[in-house]
Amino acid sequence: MNAFRYIDKKNLEEINEALDFFLKIKIQDRIVYCNDINGIHIKINLNELLLVETYGRKLRYLMLDGREHLCEERISETAKKLSPFGFFHIQRSYIVNLKYIEKVNSREITLCNGLKVVIGRVHSKEFKKEFFKWRMYFDN
Repeated sequence: MNAFRYIDKKNLEEINEALDFFLKIKIQDRIVYCNDINGIHIKINLNELLLVETYGRKLRYLMLDGREHLCEERISETAKKLSPFGFFHIQRSYIVNLKYIEKVNSREITLCNGLKVVIGRVHSKEFKKEFFKWRMYFDN
């Protein structure tokens, strides 16, 4: 369990306050930092991040506007860091922002910029479950 807060059923009036506080914290957390290949500390707004992919021994952060940032990180660590914010490690080389998936079929996804990414066999079942859950909560 990854509990945020405990609320006793005798005090259910605390739910709204707890949810407001949780959402404020999550909105503030929508920024991550990484060190680029020159050692410069970069701030990345997750609302503008389309995907992360391996690029040689580095990670390439691809933004919605086409900008790229090359950073010195491991994809597995980055996937763990981004997963609470609607990102999914869809295959060995890619982490995608669920918010920007336009189309899904049994083998691949299509992002809003037209880029197609193959869904890894190992991640397929979990991806479908997470994507469905995310769409239920956040898609309009």
